[in-house]
Amino acid sequence: MFSSKYALLFVLPLCLFAEKLPDVKGLVARYVAADVEEGKEVKVWPARAGSNPKALVEAAKVQDSQVVPPLLKTVNVNGFQHPALLFSKGAAGEGELLIAEDLLPEGHAERTVFVAYRLLSRNLNGSARVAGFGSNRVEGNADLKVWNFGIELGMNQEQGSFRFNGSFIGPNPGTPYVKGQLMLRAMLQHADGSFSDYLQPSHDFFNITQTLKKGRPQRQLGKILGDFVVGDLHEASVGGAAGQSEYELFELLVYDRELTAEEIQQLLEALNWRYTNPLPEKD
Repeated sequence: MFSSKYALLFVLPLCLFAEKLPDVKGLVARYVAADVEEGKEVKVWPARAGSNPKALVEAAKVQDSQVVPPLLKTVNVNGFQHPALLFSKGAAGEGELLIAEDLLPEGHAERTVFVAYRLLSRNLNGSARVAGFGSNRVEGNADLKVWNFGIELGMNQEQGSFRFNGSFIGPNPGTPYVKGQLMLRAMLQHADGSFSDYLQPSHDFFNITQTLKKGRPQRQLGKILGDFVVGDLHEASVGGAAGQSEYELFELLVYDRELTAEEIQQLLEALNWRYTNPLPEKD
């Protein structure tokens, strides 16, 4: 009979390895909800690491919407307690928005964004867009483009979607988004202007090689704004009631280059391990 004490010799090194995110070149900023200071309202989300570790901060009033801070919660994920930022439907005319200005150089093409989040409900007016590049200063900048990713209702199911300068060029034809379940996502902007979208539910039996789906290529023109925004986004990435949704956000990673499929797989697997286990020490 195989002794459990010998089994630990095989399991322990794997756990120790998975607890650390792989060292992938090009990390600009990493945001982890566990780093937010205790307190209900979140006006500053510090960056844990990266070459340009600017904090996400509460944005000023945008368009006709009053910006209010998201809330910090501790929630159950896959049987374990993890901190999360709650972006919820506010009162009429309110939106929740955090912004890191000039996180990437204006017009920089290649980028990869990872996000671990859970959609709780969907707004009635359109898609639930969680994050993207744009600005609360976007008005008057007609030649500068924005892009963001979210969730759309397609084929009678929630699917990953992508918008460039307000134009809908999704949805991801692959894995449907599961409401109430933690989802892991990677969105790539390629050098030629096309994009790829990887969407995968987080669970114990995670096999990313069987479920990665590539989004439809789409050439995009124009310089993309460098401000990174998180919250109640609409197509212009400026926040407001038109983009309100309700979701919990656990972690974000921003890279300034197009990651390889192998690097994407490694990072998604590491994120999956983080959220199917107790909260690890800061890595």
